[in-house]
Amino acid sequence: MVKIISFLLLSIMLSLSSLAQGKIFLEDEAEQLFGPVKQKTRLNTRVFEAFIDTHEHLMFKMDKAKINVLGRNRIPIIKQFESSADEVYHLFSSEVIRELIGKGKNPNTYIETREEVLSISNGIYV
Repeated sequence: MVKIISFLLLSIMLSLSSLAQGKIFLEDEAEQLFGPVKQKTRLNTRVFEAFIDTHEHLMFKMDKAKINVLGRNRIPIIKQFESSADEVYHLFSSEVIRELIGKGKNPNTYIETREEVLSISNGIYV
């Protein structure tokens, strides 16, 4: 019985991980949930849209206001600092990023670090 329950939980977790990664909040909500922005880097929204149009998911890592963005198979799209192959990146669904940009309608999109999360913002949306 325990093996069946474990298998079901694992199956559910795996199927959930294939869904869109990321959730959209208003700025105030994000600050209450995740704390204030500690550092951020600006990207031109049009350039950012080109990335999401060609990749299903994007992975981000920020270090001292420099950013690395990886695409499929961890191939660098933007590389501003050196990192090892085993470093942890934050995965976002391009579908959710596209929705964020559509709601925000700002010419600049920001990659931000907070206490324990990496966030993306555009306009009043995070």
